[in-house]
Amino acid sequence: MRNIESKPVLEAYLSWLQEVQPKVVKKSKPGQAINYSLSNWELLSNVLKDGQCELSNNGAERQIKPFVIGRKNYLFCKSP
Repeated sequence: MRNIESKPVLEAYLSWLQEVQPKVVKKSKPGQAINYSLSNWELLSNVLKDGQCELSNNGAERQIKPFVIGRKNYLFCKSP
């Protein structure tokens, strides 16, 4: 299903990135985002090759959220 539905979207995104890249200043925020996407394109396209890869890291973020919040809260737990 990913190859049927997601592959055309990723191909359109890649062609848009390649079209816009020369028109954008490289040091600007959009230029940095475009260069980041293009430099990591092989990793991004792995989502089409392996069904276990996810486009989003929401699952990992939800897993570590209690520890990150706790770390900030525990910083002053013994102070008056």
